Amino acid sequence: MAVKFDEYVIREVLMSDNQENQSKVQSKTIVFSLGVFFSFAMHLFVPNQGGVGLALPFNAFSSLALIMTICIGAIFLVRRNLITYNNVTVGLFISCVLISAPIFYENSVGFNAFYRLVGLWLGFLLFFILQQFLNEDKYINKVLVLIVISSYIELLISYSQLFLRLKYVDFSSVVPTGIFQQPNVMASYLATSFAISMYLMAENKGKYIRFLLYAFPFFSLPILIVLSSRTGWLSLVLVLLTLTPYFISKQSKKSIFIWASSFFLGILSGIYIASIDQSLAERVEFKANTESDVRLNLYKQSFDMFLDKPIVGYGLGRYNSEYILFTAQKHFEEPTYPVGMENMTHPHNELLYLAVEGGMIPIFGVALAIIIILNCLTRKGLVISLSIFGLLIPILVHSQLEYPFYHSFPHWVTFIILVFVASRNEGVCKRLYLNNATKLILSLSAVVALSVSLFYIPKSIHTKYLIDKYVGSERRNISDLRNIDASFFWKEEYNIQLYTSVLGRGLAKGDKELLKQYITWASSQAKKTPRSTLYKSLIISYQALGDYKKAEAIRNLSQQLFPDKNFSNVNYQAYLK
Repeated sequence: MAVKFDEYVIREVLMSDNQENQSKVQSKTIVFSLGVFFSFAMHLFVPNQGGVGLALPFNAFSSLALIMTICIGAIFLVRRNLITYNNVTVGLFISCVLISAPIFYENSVGFNAFYRLVGLWLGFLLFFILQQFLNEDKYINKVLVLIVISSYIELLISYSQLFLRLKYVDFSSVVPTGIFQQPNVMASYLATSFAISMYLMAENKGKYIRFLLYAFPFFSLPILIVLSSRTGWLSLVLVLLTLTPYFISKQSKKSIFIWASSFFLGILSGIYIASIDQSLAERVEFKANTESDVRLNLYKQSFDMFLDKPIVGYGLGRYNSEYILFTAQKHFEEPTYPVGMENMTHPHNELLYLAVEGGMIPIFGVALAIIIILNCLTRKGLVISLSIFGLLIPILVHSQLEYPFYHSFPHWVTFIILVFVASRNEGVCKRLYLNNATKLILSLSAVVALSVSLFYIPKSIHTKYLIDKYVGSERRNISDLRNIDASFFWKEEYNIQLYTSVLGRGLAKGDKELLKQYITWASSQAKKTPRSTLYKSLIISYQALGDYKKAEAIRNLSQQLFPDKNFSNVNYQAYLK
């Protein structure tokens, strides 16, 4: 019996060691895959005409890298035959369901909100995968270091743009924006990495890692200054207020002195760089002293929209069209009411965006997520809670002033990782063993998701590149456009270019059939995305067809929708001249 018992113990120990080794390999693989995301995928550039979401190629490459990470995690779960979860997992799942619920409303335009909801659920799946494999401090700290390294890569690009006028990213801006192509987006990412670098100073003792963390203020602050981003500046101040107590409590006087020296040298370098370039100096001064009522007007208009339909909202994917109609009606009733801005697809505040389109239910979802995270933080002690909350501040602030999650997928991924950091080690983990059917579904889902992504995303990038190349060319040949396969990818952008060409040829040749084709498309497009240029083209098209009554009706409607525009001089004869 004793021999059998010893054999049993040895077998159990060996199995336990094998599982532990397997778990370490899986955790390291997830960290490596995130390393591919932060050190490679998010920095890839393809020439483009700007935009948001997948219109920016670095977002497409980033989303493909994240999907690969999630699929790898799913395969590991199948092999492990076990998932773990806690109350935070369940609570955030319910939060995502509530935020997604308006897609089922009758007034929602599902296709317009499709990518947004895909991004939301990819974020939840990333959080879930992190819970499964990165519960040890050493692994999550490595991921945080990767975020800092990604900022170093962006700083390298930014300094090259600033001093070498590097064309790796099309450089039309006065300030260096890295891969992000927008100053505030670059600023909030750097501010987030700045916060992470302060936090990691207390967590990392490695010589080379600490050198990177010591040096980060020196290299990042000059770019933060010349970016002239008030969002970035505000975030940086709040980061210092929330992380300094924790930072000081964990550092020796020597470490504090070295870091403070790096900080002040970075400030002085930034001021010097801004001062030697007249355009940069003027921008910094303008941003520091300018106050704008535009954003306040936008918030007021959007909040009025929410009050108009507080229960179910206007429907997902309908903000832009409903915003133009609402503000036009309000301005007509009350001439002092601010005129709507025609290109406004987002109220520059994420909570208002969710409230206007979805009503109260998605707001309840956000509120639930906030309560869950705050509850996790309050259990960690005041100083550490403040420091972890400080990690979230730059992206949180930015999300209430613009729309970073739509402009930059790395912002969303970084935010989810930081939410995971805030929620770690909370609650009793429950275990759920997978049956064969569940393992089969998980395996097939991972394979299908990865296969579709490997086909769809590169094809999407290529199609958008060809369309943008056509738009940017000096001599546009319609045959080049017709050779682009846009049957599924970027159909709306393709049609805009196609029917703009149709209009030009119809007016030049007096071809009534072409003009009628344009009118049919433009009338439908104007309902989805109202633009003054579309209405001007419709006025001219109807005049060219000799339908002056319809042209005047469109002119009157246009003037009501865009009261700050002048449509009185829009006519076919002036176009011919």
